[in-house]
Amino acid sequence: MKRCALLATILAMTVLITQAASGDDPPPPAATATPSPQVAQAREFFNALAGRWDIESEMSPRPKDPLTKTRATETIERVGALGVAANYDGTIMGAPLNARYLLSFNSAKQMYTSAWLDNMSGLLLTCEGSFDAAGRVLTMRGGYDDPARPERASSVRQTIEMPDADTRIMHMWVANAAGEERLFFRNKYKRRS
Repeated sequence: MKRCALLATILAMTVLITQAASGDDPPPPAATATPSPQVAQAREFFNALAGRWDIESEMSPRPKDPLTKTRATETIERVGALGVAANYDGTIMGAPLNARYLLSFNSAKQMYTSAWLDNMSGLLLTCEGSFDAAGRVLTMRGGYDDPARPERASSVRQTIEMPDADTRIMHMWVANAAGEERLFFRNKYKRRS
């Protein structure tokens, strides 16, 4: 919980420093401003994400590995009006995988921003994206430093959709240096009662 709070604080400070450095006036507080349709959608989405989730995951950590099944849990809490913080606990290749995930909506850019940090790689994965025109699938793109090859950055694409209030589906693809994508994982989340 302390790590999650620290990551949320770092993310909030980064946003404030970026605004200060740009010389722009900060936007009005979300509580007093009239929300755009995208802000309203983000609030609704974050409300839907909050809670405890059981995860069935299929992942392939290395390029030629077949998909292997594993289970995990995730607890998501609201952080202000336009963000959530998640604690992820599971396994990968038989070893514990503990991660923290932040997802927020940047109302100035009208984009979602995420950050993921886990105990296995120590890398910080950051992504940015938006919902499709129908408002059903959030697609985010970003990248991280490849721990196996520090001289090369890797890019990712991830999608998140919620077919119903108690189900969430997430896919992530990783691209090689030539830009060819491969499925890294697909997760099916079920809300705990």
